[in-house]
Amino acid sequence: MKINEEYAGHQTVNFIVNELTGNIYDHTPFEQDYASYGYCYAQEYPTWKKVDICVYDDGLSIPGKLEKNNIQFDDDCEAIEQVISGYSTIPNRDRGNGLGSCLKLMDANCGSALIVSRGAALEIDSKLREYQYHQLDNKDVFKGTLITIKLRNNPVNFYDTLDTGVIFTTPYKYEGGKRCKIE
Repeated sequence: MKINEEYAGHQTVNFIVNELTGNIYDHTPFEQDYASYGYCYAQEYPTWKKVDICVYDDGLSIPGKLEKNNIQFDDDCEAIEQVISGYSTIPNRDRGNGLGSCLKLMDANCGSALIVSRGAALEIDSKLREYQYHQLDNKDVFKGTLITIKLRNNPVNFYDTLDTGVIFTTPYKYEGGKRCKIE
């Protein structure tokens, strides 16, 4: 609540923090030893008129969670695309829209995001209307998932942006490692 209202609004900031933190508990529960730690950081940069929200855990990772649920994908980048398109590994629940919804709010704010999970990364710059997936050679170095969302001092209309809250697709289609335009 100490973050200035200008940065996408308190509702948006609270939603993003709650969704990303909740994902750690929902997808890599500590009591099952899937993760040993998780961190959530938020930092306001008044001079640059930006706020960073960062969540990291050393758990299964997005591709690891899909594998654990026998979900098919070609590579770790495709796994990230699946989860931001509304796919959920939690059966029989109206779920699977959390990360995609966070990205919708970030996009409405003209912010940016970085998702790193196991051997893949997705970087998004909504102000430049560009995104790019990266295959990473760090499977033995990086464990878990890191998500950073940067918001500008540009309030968004929370309810209009989320609409029904259901995500069926994503504007961030995986097309190899090329830099793509957000449509």
